[in-house]
Amino acid sequence: NPAWARHLELEVTESVFHHDVPTVRQHLHALRALGLMVAIDDFGTGQSSLTRLHTLPFDKIKLDRSFAQALDNPMVQAIIRNMAQLARDFSRSLVVEGVESATQLVQLQQLGCPTGQGYGLCRPSPLPDLLAHKGNFKP
Repeated sequence: NPAWARHLELEVTESVFHHDVPTVRQHLHALRALGLMVAIDDFGTGQSSLTRLHTLPFDKIKLDRSFAQALDNPMVQAIIRNMAQLARDFSRSLVVEGVESATQLVQLQQLGCPTGQGYGLCRPSPLPDLLAHKGNFKP
């Protein structure tokens, strides 16, 4: 396995599975065998299937930003809480996309999801900028 592979994460959207699922599964296994991490992106939109979570080789589940935007809804809270438990049960990590504030991140943590992603936490930046500000990210 190339040493660089463990530093890469491939995000796959659900639309990929509208094609040849056996071939996609084969390619994902090959990529993971190289050491790449594989994340299912925007989960919870389109034609999400719980079957994909246990039949395809994913390391991470990334919930769509619409969940972060509706954190005040008790049903959304229940979905996140249960997805966090599923991720733990499947030995996967869970990330909620679209986190725009520290308050949202705290709410997610209280629901059992320790990780969020969004402009409210860190804006996309070129690698040299990230390295120059190492350790200065918002909590």
